[in-house]
Order: sequence, then structure tokens, then C-alpha cells
Amino acid sequence: MIKYVLLFSYFSFTMGCAQTNTLSTNTDKAYELLSKEDASRLILKDDVEHFFDKLSRLEMDIQMKDTQKLSYDERKALFLPFIASETMDFDSTEAVMISSVMDSAILLVNRLNPKLLSSTIQLVKINTNHYGPSVYYTRENGIYIPKDALAKGNTDELLAVMLHEISHIISRSDPAMKHQLYDQIGFKPLDTEVVYPKVVKDRILINPDGVNDDFYIPVKDKKTNEEYRVIPIITSDKDSYRLTSPAFFDYLKFDLYAIDDSGKVIATENGSSTLKMNEVEGFFEEIEDNTGYIIHPDEVIADNFMLLILAIEKNEYENFSPEGMILLNDIKQVLTSYKQ
Repeated sequence: MIKYVLLFSYFSFTMGCAQTNTLSTNTDKAYELLSKEDASRLILKDDVEHFFDKLSRLEMDIQMKDTQKLSYDERKALFLPFIASETMDFDSTEAVMISSVMDSAILLVNRLNPKLLSSTIQLVKINTNHYGPSVYYTRENGIYIPKDALAKGNTDELLAVMLHEISHIISRSDPAMKHQLYDQIGFKPLDTEVVYPKVVKDRILINPDGVNDDFYIPVKDKKTNEEYRVIPIITSDKDSYRLTSPAFFDYLKFDLYAIDDSGKVIATENGSSTLKMNEVEGFFEEIEDNTGYIIHPDEVIADNFMLLILAIEKNEYENFSPEGMILLNDIKQVLTSYKQ
């Protein structure tokens, strides 16, 4: 299985054509490549999941690699222009390559169910200052592709990642289908808003592909048999940005946190989870073993979506366990029966 780093998920183009604000589109408007100018506006568009409103000051410090002790409002005023400046133009070679990859990805998705993609996917090339090398992500209908991944030119890897990212867009576009997919891996919708202790909230790192925290999974303590509702949370293991730890991934810490009946996250005084993942049952048993990318239910689904489509295309299933195959078939049933 192709591995790629991720926090958290093209089109016809003629060589030598003049660059415009929108570089190219395929004839069916399944996707479009954006220029730096258009992309710098799109990257700040956040009407669906309100990612920017949920960012902690610490996360913005880490992405900007800045040790200044600014207020939240001061930091955000600098952060948004910084993010907009991270967009780049595709060169002609990159555009041809990504067009070929995306054409293949759209074809494979449409073979599974042509109704899954309902709107134009917007492709953006990004610099790697905010998250680091090889980090792809999505927001609304946009897929953000790091410049180093394009420079490598590994089309097999790009195809797998594009399928993964397309899954995030599909899931985001239809909450009812997302509920069905999450149910296949044991995640249930919460009936209350999650409330974070300040010590946790101040250190949260938001996965742009899994912004929302409104699903939980039931688990049981292996020793005491006590049952809990838990949600996956990514936090920083440091309380401030440090020049000695410049990379975003230097800070990442992933845990399952229990929540009480009112939705309050249960944490220790220093903000750690009160549970240990290897001491509970119900999590790994539900998400199965097809992927190790488990930081959010949407990441589990996205990797299984990618693996399912590639397995169908290649007719290769021998690398999956019996339980993993059952999960893939359950996900396939949800996706193939989907109707807009």
C-alpha cells in the first residue's frame, strides 16, 4: 500500500497554451486547475466546515513557525494572508501530468458510481511552508497538492492520493451518505456539541480533511469492562512553537478521548486522554486493518475508498484480511447504491 504523510486528502491541458486565471478544465467540468491568483482566494473560502474559526492560536503559530506571543486576533490577522500566499501556479509539465492522473481518477470513481461526483473539483498547487512536504488536504471542493509531490512525478502515488482526497470531497458533499459510511466503521453521530476543557482546546490541531468532531465510537476498557464514548483528537504535545522543532509533525499527538453524557471531553490536568488506545476494545475491531491512517473516521473511509477502487481496477484482493474484505464490500454497497 502506498504510504504518504498527511495530517490529517485533473484535466485537459495543451502544452504551451497561454496561462489564464483558470488554467484548464476537462470537457465535463469534473475538475479544474487554478492559477495562483484564483487559488489564493479559494484557499480562504471556508463556508462549509469553518476550519479557520476552529484553529487554535498555537496551531497558527506552528504553521507560521513564529515564536511571537500575539493575541489570537493578531495571529489570525497575519495567518490568513500567509495561507493565501502559499498557493502557486502549475507549470505546463505539472499540468499535463496531473491532468492524466485526474482523468484516471475520475474514470475509476465513475465506474463505481457516476453519481458520486456532483460538482467541479478545484485543484491547487501549494508551497510546503505551512504543513510541510508531501502534505495534501482538502477544503470544500478544493484539493491542495504540495509542490514536492508534483516534482517527484510519481503518477501511481498521485493517483492513490487523489482518490483518497476525492473521497473527502464526496463525504463532505452529502452528510447522509457520510453517516452511512461512518456507520460501517462503528462511528455514530453525537446528539450534543463537544465541549473541550481549555487545556485541550488550546492545544488542538485541526485536520483539514476531518474538521468536525460530531461522531463518536463506543469502546470498552479491557480490564474493567467499563464502556465509554470516545472521539479521536489530535493535539500538540508542546504548549508553544519552538525553533528547535520547526516541522508541523514535530507536534502531533493522537489519542482517543472519552466524553461524558453532556459532551464534555474528559482529560487529565495536562490535557492528555485518560484512556490508552491499547487498553480499550471496540475501536480497532470496528475500523479493521485495511489502513493505519486512523486519526479521523473520514481518513479511515478515504483510505478504504482508495483501496477499494484500486482493488476493483486491478482485481487484486489478496492483501486484505477476511474482515478487511467485509468492510470494503460494505463500503462498496453504500457507494454503489448512492443516488443524488
